[in-house]
Amino acid sequence: MISEITFSRKFTSFWNQLLPNANNYVRLVNGCLLETLYEPQRHTDNKENIALINEISFNLYTKIVNGKLLSPIVFKNEFYQSKSFSLLVEEVKYYLLKFTYGSKFLLPFNQQEINSIKKLTFNLLDYFKNYSNIVIAPEFKGCGFIHQVKGDVYADSKLIEIKAGDRYFKVIDFRQILVYCTLNFYSNDRKTINEIKLFNPRVGIAFSTDVHSLCKNLAALLPEEVFYEIKTFVTEHDFIAGALTSNLA
Repeated sequence: MISEITFSRKFTSFWNQLLPNANNYVRLVNGCLLETLYEPQRHTDNKENIALINEISFNLYTKIVNGKLLSPIVFKNEFYQSKSFSLLVEEVKYYLLKFTYGSKFLLPFNQQEINSIKKLTFNLLDYFKNYSNIVIAPEFKGCGFIHQVKGDVYADSKLIEIKAGDRYFKVIDFRQILVYCTLNFYSNDRKTINEIKLFNPRVGIAFSTDVHSLCKNLAALLPEEVFYEIKTFVTEHDFIAGALTSNLA
């Protein structure tokens, strides 16, 4: 079993065949189809801290949405000296170790990094302020060699992925979205997903489109045709043999 992220990053031959227009479409998205919503954040001197800052910000947003934290507290400097924040940092560090992060975190955070956490959390709160029925980490049952996964946010029949790196959107982001849509399509507990969105609170950009247009622009296929090809591949392909023959490159 592998994660949806690994599947989205690897198996290049499969993805290129299924989504022949992906590179052109993503260039178009980044070139002229983005919404610019917020000022981009300044870089931190320690690049390893970016993942930690991103994950802490999303955790703070999640706690606020779930009623476990009052939003005004997050914007006070005293909070970042509290035991609650220290425990959150340790929790997130432990989580990130699963993804090979964590060896070069530079702590405690400097004021620029604390300001970045505040700003990213504010951007998340502001971006989702008009949404209702927000579900954080929506679950999608596994299929084939893809195990059960969690997305970022599902709200109002929209699937929203948060990409908080210091970058624009990539082809792998759209592949990942399609994997979620495929798992959902073949689930017995199917969610209604009419629209997909990508949001980067660090760079301050967002993109949205309906599922039908996404599949048409990436693959010139209907959504159910794209989902079928992905489902067939993950259920019938021997990914271990594929790795041995360099199909994972």
